[in-house]
Amino acid sequence: MIGAIVIRPQGLKPAFRRNALRGAEAPLFHVTPRHIASRPFAIHHFATRHLGARPFAARGEAKPISLASLGTTRTFGRVTAAALWILATMLALAVPAAAKSWRISNFQDTITVNPDGSALVNETITLAFDGEWHGIHRIIPIEYPGPNGTNYQLFVKVISITDENGGKLKYDSSRTGAYRDLKIYIPNAVDATRIVEIAYRVRNGTRFFDGYDEFYWNVTGNDWPVPIDHATASVHFPKPAAGSLRAQAFTGLYGSIERDATANVDGPNVEFETNAPLTMRAGLTIDVYVPKGILQEPGRMTRILWFIGGNPAVFLPLVTFAVMAVLWWYKGRDPDPGMSMTASIPETLHRRLSILRCGDSSRSRRRTKKCSSSITRITCFTCCRNARTGTGLRRTSGS
Repeated sequence: MIGAIVIRPQGLKPAFRRNALRGAEAPLFHVTPRHIASRPFAIHHFATRHLGARPFAARGEAKPISLASLGTTRTFGRVTAAALWILATMLALAVPAAAKSWRISNFQDTITVNPDGSALVNETITLAFDGEWHGIHRIIPIEYPGPNGTNYQLFVKVISITDENGGKLKYDSSRTGAYRDLKIYIPNAVDATRIVEIAYRVRNGTRFFDGYDEFYWNVTGNDWPVPIDHATASVHFPKPAAGSLRAQAFTGLYGSIERDATANVDGPNVEFETNAPLTMRAGLTIDVYVPKGILQEPGRMTRILWFIGGNPAVFLPLVTFAVMAVLWWYKGRDPDPGMSMTASIPETLHRRLSILRCGDSSRSRRRTKKCSSSITRITCFTCCRNARTGTGLRRTSGS
């Protein structure tokens, strides 16, 4: 076509693609010199708004215009604006996150080991908050590997959680896997230092072996998401333990054998202290050797109950067998073959049967047999009427 603008289908909007599918070389529309002369403003408006460039009219061969090349400037502008918006959002979120943090400036444990091996733990945690916070999670490990692939579970009972002034703090206690999670709410934790005091009792804090006893305790735990500047622990044993205790301490991540802490034994007391700050997820673990005869070992039944509490899956087959045995005894046993089975009948049917009268013994037996077979084959009736007594039918199997 001479003197026309040919628009090819590259980069067309969805509204124009259906017409463009007729062929790659088929023009969508043609603009001739007559159209330009008659309506120049309409042609200029369409090309400027929909094509992103001004049209041109050729007086020779028709020249194609690519929509993809005409929209490059607009696409680049949109991409640039989106990138700038994402960058501004990231900067806005990064500024508050950098200004909000907290850490543990001091972690102090005071542990009293009783003669029966139980322990009373008092924790004093000093927290330094930067920004606004609402509380912390104190996660206490309560499960450790036992002999022969079993678990050794600590039975922890929380006594109280208070602030530095003795006021009670609200908390939620839950079990999460091998840990006891204490979610503690701390009011007014905004750019301030707060102290949380936790008191709890551990029934089986001491482990008893054949040749010795051991008090093994993870003081801080290994699940703090912040560093701990300083950690100490004071353990007090009964007075007969003076002069016979041996102690050691470990620091670092779970399973670490690093010993960046001191352990000092003074009579029946042992003092532990870290030499350097603990990093995130690092903790302080103490181990005290106690000779036999100082602590009273629990009885056999108590130890069995502790083992069942820490390993309930081991006794699941026995519990299942006991339950099924009880059900079989009361519901599943076959009846004694020498015992006659009786069954009750409805009262209405019983009244209908009681009005039957028999003239003699043979006739009574025939009626009884006929009635019994029509009702059920496992219910027995006896004819008690005879010529002398004048009685009628009665049930011998109960009402």
